[in-house]
Amino acid sequence: YLLEKSRVVGQQRGERSYHIFYQLCRSPWAPALSLDSAESYRYTGGSGCTTIAGVDDATEFEEVQASLYAMSFSQEDIQWVFYMCSAALHLSNIRF
Repeated sequence: YLLEKSRVVGQQRGERSYHIFYQLCRSPWAPALSLDSAESYRYTGGSGCTTIAGVDDATEFEEVQASLYAMSFSQEDIQWVFYMCSAALHLSNIRF
């Protein structure tokens, strides 16, 4: 995937945004980050596609977290990455 801001704020019908958003919503971190289901956020629920057949977002999240540890990210750095991703989800629901 290209790292582009348009992919964060809008997707085509039936497409998902960045996978980490959906993974975080299904992760053990979700309660600490005050995250609800992916359908609850405009950035993840807007396209109508929050799941992919054959993909377990909770399991994929564990793989992401293990990969971050394998790349020598500190627990604090990993925590901040997840905080920033969850902040983007929370901000998606603000209406002006």
